Amino acid sequence: AEGVENPGTPQQVECRVRHADGSWRIVEARGVAHRQDDMTLVVLNITDISQRRLAEDALAESEDRFRSAFENTAIGKVLWTPDEKIARVNRAVCDILGFEEAEMLQLTWREQVHPDDLTSLTPLIGDLLAGSIPAVRADVRVRHRDGPWIWGRATMSACRDTAGKPQYIIGEFEDITEARNRQEEKRVRLNRIQRQQSALVALASHTALVQGDRDAAFHAITEASAEALDMERVSVWMLNEERNELLCVDLYESSSKHHSAGQALDADKYPAYFAALESGRVVDADDAVNDPRTVEYAPDYLEPHGIVSMLDAPIRIAGEVAGVVCHEHVGEPRLWQSDEVTFAGEIADQAAHALVSAQRKRAELRLRVSEERFRSIVNSSPMGLHMYRLEPDGRLVFTGANPASDAILGVDCRSFIGKTIEEAFPPLAGTEVPDRYREAASRGTPWHVEQIEYQDELIRGAYEVHAFQTAPNTVTVMFLDITDRKRAEEAVRASEERYRELFERNLAAVYRSTLDGRILDCNEAFAELLGCGSRSEALSRSASDYYLTAADRDTLLEELRSSRAIRNRELVLGRVDGQSVWVLANMSLVKDGNGKAGIIEGTMIDITQRKRMEEQLLQAQKMEAVGRLAGGVAHDFNNLLQAMLGVTELFRHPSDSAEPATAKLQELEELILRGSQLTRQLLLFSRRDTAQSEELDLNEVVRGTVKLLRRLLRENIELRFEPAN
Repeated sequence: AEGVENPGTPQQVECRVRHADGSWRIVEARGVAHRQDDMTLVVLNITDISQRRLAEDALAESEDRFRSAFENTAIGKVLWTPDEKIARVNRAVCDILGFEEAEMLQLTWREQVHPDDLTSLTPLIGDLLAGSIPAVRADVRVRHRDGPWIWGRATMSACRDTAGKPQYIIGEFEDITEARNRQEEKRVRLNRIQRQQSALVALASHTALVQGDRDAAFHAITEASAEALDMERVSVWMLNEERNELLCVDLYESSSKHHSAGQALDADKYPAYFAALESGRVVDADDAVNDPRTVEYAPDYLEPHGIVSMLDAPIRIAGEVAGVVCHEHVGEPRLWQSDEVTFAGEIADQAAHALVSAQRKRAELRLRVSEERFRSIVNSSPMGLHMYRLEPDGRLVFTGANPASDAILGVDCRSFIGKTIEEAFPPLAGTEVPDRYREAASRGTPWHVEQIEYQDELIRGAYEVHAFQTAPNTVTVMFLDITDRKRAEEAVRASEERYRELFERNLAAVYRSTLDGRILDCNEAFAELLGCGSRSEALSRSASDYYLTAADRDTLLEELRSSRAIRNRELVLGRVDGQSVWVLANMSLVKDGNGKAGIIEGTMIDITQRKRMEEQLLQAQKMEAVGRLAGGVAHDFNNLLQAMLGVTELFRHPSDSAEPATAKLQELEELILRGSQLTRQLLLFSRRDTAQSEELDLNEVVRGTVKLLRRLLRENIELRFEPAN
């Protein structure tokens, strides 16, 4: 209608028309109205646009879907041109990168990608634009608006025109930072665990640990642990036997690759730390300076060495803490991971294994030395040795012997190997011996018997036997041929009986005593000599009781100690009844059971009657000498009396001589004194007078005695006296 009203103006309209088949078609009518006379003519060009309209509707619907998918997805969407400019972004990518949309449109994708990732991403985008590849998929780091790099997974494809020329690159960007971090942590953890496992495997087969070289094993452990945990300081400490001191036996410092040892710590100063070791598998102190388990170490150990974190695991031997492996981190505090805690415990187990191996090596060495020594003793022992093994069925089987066994028994004992004890030595079958041997082998109960009489076709004798366990279910029998010794003992016993009979029946007094006077033994003659009622009474008294004075015995003991023996000494002893007895004593000082000279052995013979007879004989001899003196003495007295009579006669007939009367009296006094002295000498000689002490002129005494002796000597004996001045 509009076209008719405006002739000459082209008009276009779309409408639906029914098709002959009954369907509706969309057509486009283009036409121009013309006037001719009073008529208006319309020329129409009708085109069926049904298919085009369907395509356009589909495209519009597709664009709506694209726009919805682009804008409303949680995955970041980016549309940029081939010249790298960002043409369009969705809300999600803005949220991921922290930019506003307007800010993003001012950037290029190259500015936002990490330089290290550009190296690999740029060639891929080039291939995409060139059509060599249909799409690009890569994990890249993209800068966040605040500066840090975040990981994203980018998927890119090209939008091309009908000629195949790229118009845009559409990309999807998904934030995978957390997943990437988890993956990185997993990778780091796996690498760490792999290093740890490699270290443990290497240590398990390390020569030092296997062969028991403790110091070399600790060096290997500290080095392997330091490398596996990336640790500056790793050390091994051992408790002393008193468990009051912790001694560093190896400290490895990674930076200098240096081993040292020797530092000691007083264990009593760190009770909380040792309580934690006793109760736990590992002490994992992230902040060692403030951790209540390790804070005690702060002033003395941690701070001086710059240690901030500790990962310590106790070394346990038979369930008891024997030491500790210390992992000491310097620098910033370190948060210990669970796998590191587990690794520290396993390292401590390796250290315990090294200690056990070292102990086993020492034990094996001692055992080898002991076995060699035992073998040497067995082979060189003068005593016979038989070895038996107790079988599970109870049979006691002969397993070996030493060379002395062959010599003692006179047989080759190797012929008994493999036989039971009853088969090897049939006479023992009915005795207690096999059961005693079995008990020693099974229970370790030693058995000793002083004498076993044995006799068979080849062996005969008496043997002293010792049976003892040398290993579980193994017994060694040590035996000695005592046949000759038994004969000797019998001979000694007979000799002792003869000696005892001689001792008891001896008429001389025989005794044994100690230096302090205790009488150990005596015979009846000893008791009778000293007036004791019995031998037991004599033994109950001290030897000192039989001496007249203690000084007498002391003097005798001094002489005995110096000379060791006294022979034929005449002594006067006191009997129990108070009488004195003369004895002829012989005594010797001999050794006691301790090897010291402390026993007196002696004999005494009663010589009292002989001494009395000797005194009587001496007195008779003196009387004979007095008789011989009588003539000379009578002559001397006669001369003295004649002189005295002459002096008295002078007094009776005084004269006119000048000699005074006092001189005559003095002469008379001297004559009387000489007579008195002569009489006293005679009395002393006959022991009828008591001697008195007085000051004497020795020359005068001897001169007077010489005069007396000259009368006793025969004519063929000359006595000459030469006094000193």
